[in-house]
Amino acid sequence: MKVEFYKELNINGLRFPKVLTNYNNKNYILGSLKYNNINNKIKYLINCYELDENFNIINNKLILDLSFIDSNYFNDINISSWLRDIGKENKNIYLLIELKYNKDEKLYSKFLKLSTNDFLDFKIDKEYNLGDTDLLWLDYNNNIFKSVVTNTDLFKWGQYTFNFIVDDKKIIPIFDKYVNNNSYQGQILHNIYTYEDEAFDRIILSIRYKTEDYFEYKIYTSTTTDYITFFNTEEIIINNKPEEIQWLCYPFRFNSNNKYYLICNINDFGKNTNPVIFKIVEDN
Repeated sequence: MKVEFYKELNINGLRFPKVLTNYNNKNYILGSLKYNNINNKIKYLINCYELDENFNIINNKLILDLSFIDSNYFNDINISSWLRDIGKENKNIYLLIELKYNKDEKLYSKFLKLSTNDFLDFKIDKEYNLGDTDLLWLDYNNNIFKSVVTNTDLFKWGQYTFNFIVDDKKIIPIFDKYVNNNSYQGQILHNIYTYEDEAFDRIILSIRYKTEDYFEYKIYTSTTTDYITFFNTEEIIINNKPEEIQWLCYPFRFNSNNKYYLICNINDFGKNTNPVIFKIVEDN
């Protein structure tokens, strides 16, 4: 995949950004923003903005009210919310969300699939019964694509490696290159998609690497016919990248007017930077 820089969005600190286009003739961007900071604990909540056709912000932010899931949603510094996937389904918007709890310096999560048509009223469509160390990325065709956290004693976020459930079978996928379950990688699956008349599916994934200073991510594409074996794994190629962008993370592929884009965070995991959009110019 080759991408080229398109634009930067002026929403500082919006993390894990996702764009939904052409829902009732409206476009939206969602992601998590800092909501509170107490004793060095930072609380993030999912926010939503409306965008015009050129991806400019045209209204004030809306903080999604998910207090129907947990009555302490707004008040408890130990609860944050993250958007893992978004799309259109049965004339509604679906959101795959994670409520992350920080109790006694230990993290655990609750994953739910919600539906809405206005980002104000929600219905719980599904609650996932996963292990305490599971990180759910996608629910695609009723298959579960997640990572499992291990080696948390080595560094704060530990190692997290792919572990899928496909046709009710647990799968540790095999990649032709780059993905290494025996290293201290962090592995995230961001998108699954296909083009018409193709006999395989495509994915966008990222891998976290440990650096001398901290961590950074690299973004890859790969293909598969069975979600067991993946081939043609390649790092994305970035054209016209502004000098201030050192590396990308948390990509999300979306379609607008039959053109495809990636929205990403940069450099510091999006903590104090703006999300950026890249146009996909080649996807072989």
